[in-house]
Amino acid sequence: MNTSADPLARYGLENQDEFLARASTTWNVVRATANEPYAPTRYGVCVAGLRLLIPVGAACEVVASIEVYEVPNTAPWFAGLVNLRGNLVPVFDLVVEAGHAAVPGRPLLVLNRGADAVALPVDRLPQVVGAPVEIAVPAGLPATIAPHVRAAYADHDAVWLDVALDALFESLGRSVGGA
Repeated sequence: MNTSADPLARYGLENQDEFLARASTTWNVVRATANEPYAPTRYGVCVAGLRLLIPVGAACEVVASIEVYEVPNTAPWFAGLVNLRGNLVPVFDLVVEAGHAAVPGRPLLVLNRGADAVALPVDRLPQVVGAPVEIAVPAGLPATIAPHVRAAYADHDAVWLDVALDALFESLGRSVGGA
């Protein structure tokens, strides 16, 4: 067994070019065996009993404990603002928007960066969504969310919603002052 400190030598490779050639070949074999086009890994979060897909390529992070500053005379589902590295980020609580009581202490999922950043409290940390199959959008979704649902997917026993989150938050943002 080769115990060399060189990671390429450990795997019997001469140089970086050989590594890249093998990696490329392996990747192409995996793609060809799957017999379907490449699909990026999707992540989703649970909010208010709904499973929402995080947009592919979205800049996002989970913030576990941060103070949310309430803003007076705003809609009840507008939880307030957080100071995230000097940026004020609005927090939209979809649990309250769906008519349920707020649940304190939930982690925040922050989507986007800088002036475009928005946050929402989530029931659980993001999880990988397997290979979902597109299905009909289920009936009975909250009225504020329903118009922004682009598609629904089944993954095992779960239904995941592909929601145009930017449009949803823009719509909610227009009605924040309605306390």
